[in-house]
Amino acid sequence: MDIVSLIKELGVPIAMLLGFSWYIIQRTKFLETTLMKEVDEDFNRLEGIIVKLIDQIKLNQLETKEIKGYIMGIQDILMKYRKD
Repeated sequence: MDIVSLIKELGVPIAMLLGFSWYIIQRTKFLETTLMKEVDEDFNRLEGIIVKLIDQIKLNQLETKEIKGYIMGIQDILMKYRKD
């Protein structure tokens, strides 16, 4: 439909309302697709970081247990020498 005939039939306010409505719908669709893509990328990046941090924490816990074992062994040896 031609814009001029639309204005003649419906009037300027209604034609402007339809034009703005179409613009808002198109802009919303564009923003929705763009933002969802960015949110998905950010989520995947953060998920990777969290997984790496969890892995590092587990490694640190294992190292801490190993060090505690060494300390306990040294304490046992020192206690034996002190008793003797």
